[in-house]
Amino acid sequence: MKAYKKPDIPDRLHYRNNDRIQPIILIADEGWTIVLRGDELPRLGDHGYDNSLPSMHPFMAASGPSFRQGYRISSLQSVDIYPLMCKLLSLPPQPNNGTMTRARCLLAAESCWDVPLVIGLVVGVLLMLTAITVLFRYLSSRRPPGSRPFQRLQVDDDDDDDPMLE
Repeated sequence: MKAYKKPDIPDRLHYRNNDRIQPIILIADEGWTIVLRGDELPRLGDHGYDNSLPSMHPFMAASGPSFRQGYRISSLQSVDIYPLMCKLLSLPPQPNNGTMTRARCLLAAESCWDVPLVIGLVVGVLLMLTAITVLFRYLSSRRPPGSRPFQRLQVDDDDDDDPMLE
């Protein structure tokens, strides 16, 4: 298990500044439970685990007119559920550690951009245009001065240009 003094609680746990948190907290390692002497082990579950553990990640399934149909999100933090519920119920949220940034794409009425994909596409297109421009300038600089890649053929007019069929 890990023990933290209140000022040293990791930011990712989102409760260092909460009045309800005691001066020292214990976080159990995965597979272990912290109990008082003589306590029975919990049968339905327990809390006090590190939220960075994959086994502690929440599962959320949502359906209804407010949710985007068939949409899957890779991860959602538990602290983000409160602002999501407030949004769905049109209630002003109280101060909290959650954000709608990660949950926004779940809602049908919200515009949703996959920012890394958009940035990747823009950077990719700019790199391609840069490569084409550099290649064009390089090939242009290799031509001898005054030469033209395509020149018109000059045909001399002579007397034997009589039509073949008369």
